[in-house]
Amino acid sequence: MSVESPATNITVEFRDVTPDDQPLLFRIYASSREMELSFTGWNLEQQAAFLQHQFQAQQTHYAKYYPNATHQIILANDEAVGRLWVERRKEELLILDLVVLTASRRNGIGSRILQQLKEEAVQLGLPLHISVEMGNPSLAYFQRLGFAVINENGPHFTLEWRPPAE
Repeated sequence: MSVESPATNITVEFRDVTPDDQPLLFRIYASSREMELSFTGWNLEQQAAFLQHQFQAQQTHYAKYYPNATHQIILANDEAVGRLWVERRKEELLILDLVVLTASRRNGIGSRILQQLKEEAVQLGLPLHISVEMGNPSLAYFQRLGFAVINENGPHFTLEWRPPAE
């Protein structure tokens, strides 16, 4: 799949994750935790240990509980800029993880990917779900794109976007 971000003329493509992508996936994961870690007061070694542990736990959890999910690298103009992990179920499309590297944010990549997933949801007649941590600035971003909070589960909100009724 290839989509173009009209505002920036960035071509966004996807490729499946390979075993060689582990260092890249770790860098992408770490970028998603930058703000959170800035409040810890931990030194770089402590941060790295925490990130490595959490990264492995996430990888293991998703592989165990979402074995049929697609796990892809997001490419913008052929450069790896993020990852997308989606479970396609008969009752929903579930975004497990959508992360764009900090340096590549705010240029339409994430919005275009979400638009593509919304179009898929419309075609399938399914809701699109994602879980967002409370306090995460992306909560407002998803709400601007039409997602609504439908559930609170511990420190997370479940957000939903539904295709318009015909």
